[in-house]
Parts: sequence; C-alpha cells; structure tokens
Amino acid sequence: MTPGPAPPSLDGKSNYQERERHPVSGLYETDNPAWSERQRDLLRRVAAGEAMKETPDWPNIIEKIEGVGREQLHTVRTASIAERRGRYP
Repeated sequence: MTPGPAPPSLDGKSNYQERERHPVSGLYETDNPAWSERQRDLLRRVAAGEAMKETPDWPNIIEKIEGVGREQLHTVRTASIAERRGRYP
C-alpha cells in the first residue's frame, strides 16, 4: 500500500495553503453532507491502498475530527457540572 500525501500538520503546510489548492474544500463550506460522503469514500480507498488522483481533504478532515472531540469534551464537562449541582440524574 502506498500512502497518500501526509496531512498538512505533518508535512509543514498550513491548513490555509492546503485548502486553497484542494478541489473539494469549497464543498466543505457549501454542502457538508456531500463533502462528508466524498471524504468517507476517499478514505476507504486510501485504506484499501488504491491509487487515486484525488486525495482526501486532510485539513478539513482534521478540523472536523478536532471539532467532534471538542464537542464531546464540552458535553462531558457540562454533564459533570450539572451532576455536581444536582441537576443531572
């Protein structure tokens, strides 16, 4: 399996520079469900070792994963505070 290009955080490129040249970054801003499906398909192809001309939108994938992590952490913290105050079962 030949790995695709390294995510920008690993190869020194800024996320801004990578977004400017990535063909599906605009889809991320305008049609997030379609972008998500496209990235899912691309990531599966990368995992299978397929040679591809189009690469996953690494900067936005990284941003999305970080955002999910932040949301989950916020949910846990909020529930913990509410529980301590006796507002959460």
